[in-house]
Amino acid sequence: MLQTGKGAKRRCINVSGLRESITPVTCSALLGLYGFTGCNSTSAFQEKGKVKPIKLLLKKEKFIEAFSMLGNPWIVPE
Repeated sequence: MLQTGKGAKRRCINVSGLRESITPVTCSALLGLYGFTGCNSTSAFQEKGKVKPIKLLLKKEKFIEAFSMLGNPWIVPE
């Protein structure tokens, strides 16, 4: 579960359904992107929110492949 929003706009999102709707590689890529964009300690990367980077990630297979490799091998190929 993911809790988001403030006050009366607070809500919980079940992310299990999301996990089941994407490939394992895409799931790994989202974890890599999560770390790259600053995890929860930073709400924006270079003054951009997290939604735009996710949309860019999902547009190109090479982005998904690159971010899915973050944290797995110590040497990431070019």
